[in-house]
Amino acid sequence: MRTRFKKSSALTLAVILSLGVVIVAGACTDRRAPEASPTPTGRTPTPTIAATATPTPQKTPALTPTPLLPTSVPTLESPSKVGEAALEHMRHLAEKIGPRPSATNGELEAARYIEQQLLGYGYLVKLQPFTVLAFSTDLTISQVVSPIEDALEANILVGSGEDEVQGQVHHAGLGRREDFPSGGLQGGVTLIERGTLLFQDKVSNAVEAGASAVIIYNNREGNFRGTLGKPSPVPAVSISAADGERLLALMEEGEVLIRVKVVREDHPSRNVVATGEVRDSGILVFGAHYDTVPGVPGANDNATGTSALLVLAEQLAERALPFEVRFIAFGSEETGLEGSRYYVSHLPPEELNRVVSMINLDAIGSGTLNIVGDEELVEKALLIAEEQGTLAREAALPMGASSDHASFSAEGVRVIAFSGSDFSMIHTPRDRLELVDFELLEDAIGVALALVEELASEAPRFGSLEFIQPVWAYGSLRSQSGRTK
Repeated sequence: MRTRFKKSSALTLAVILSLGVVIVAGACTDRRAPEASPTPTGRTPTPTIAATATPTPQKTPALTPTPLLPTSVPTLESPSKVGEAALEHMRHLAEKIGPRPSATNGELEAARYIEQQLLGYGYLVKLQPFTVLAFSTDLTISQVVSPIEDALEANILVGSGEDEVQGQVHHAGLGRREDFPSGGLQGGVTLIERGTLLFQDKVSNAVEAGASAVIIYNNREGNFRGTLGKPSPVPAVSISAADGERLLALMEEGEVLIRVKVVREDHPSRNVVATGEVRDSGILVFGAHYDTVPGVPGANDNATGTSALLVLAEQLAERALPFEVRFIAFGSEETGLEGSRYYVSHLPPEELNRVVSMINLDAIGSGTLNIVGDEELVEKALLIAEEQGTLAREAALPMGASSDHASFSAEGVRVIAFSGSDFSMIHTPRDRLELVDFELLEDAIGVALALVEELASEAPRFGSLEFIQPVWAYGSLRSQSGRTK
């Protein structure tokens, strides 16, 4: 249990967070460690690939100064009411809907729920469809065809190649170079035990030895999901320890042939975009992804961020703010930030030039409050957290992790992302509602609202060139020495 330093004053205004989901980019396979440390992303077991676009230098949007509009100060309602609203959203997402993998019916059902909530708050809402090239798990087959015919349940390793192959099974121990025959495999399917090496190294060694497909069997009970650090030229799947032992037993009786089929197809996904009062001034974007990795309820990653997004939208719906606000629930974050990348790449240049800040919330339900992003925004948020008695720290994303703010940062938009410090349960079946720290969630919402208030107080600059031009000077966070990507 973490130590908190609460002040007696009621929670006020506050933040967003995001990081996310972080997508775990490399699944470590040390037999003593869990299969994959999550994104908080990209966050990426999901092939969470951080955006790599080069930021546009010193953009000068064609705007005219916007006069300061009457503003009402955003204030946070009683923590219990905010907590109850967040809990209701989380129950619907994590328990009623459950897993929400990219391009599935679960993801679509979640998008419809988010859409209805935002419409109820009075926003102009639209679903922004896009397609993702996704593995069809129902078409992924590992099957023993000789000496007996028997289907095996397989999971695709993220980064697997696409092909259908059939060949003799060869056991290659832990997949070290010395575990392969000196003459190579000359085709065939390699069976490798999990442990010691990274999945990527096992597959690379197998490909180097001539394997046409790779099967990694677990070294503990059950199957697992893993991620390769780079794309594989051949199919790569995982199976359970029991199925691995069964194959080994069959191989002792004679030659075993196996068929491995990995197919990818275009599948529909979508962003949910809610817009407040349309203005010609600056645009403040709030973002959170609502999809999950397969087979997990995704309470922390990222029903917390999605629920916070909805609570913030409700709290700010009736506020008179001097800038346009947009609340975006991104689809397919876990497969490589695909929703946010699509949104940014299809935003008209004149609108992109008006996005002065993006606030991202991702996996904010466990640990302490972590904040990453633009130096000025992070400093503001940390000061707010201190004033509110919230334990928070400036942090960096885990190696290989990312979240949707990276798509905006790559285009020169200054960003701030909130997450919790504890990623131990994300991307696992343990990511359940009863393990979410609602006090942390309320703290994050409070900081986010207070940050909005501070940005609103800068309205004379926020809605004009005087404010926007310095924003672009920050450039991509990837260029800031010592700061996170």
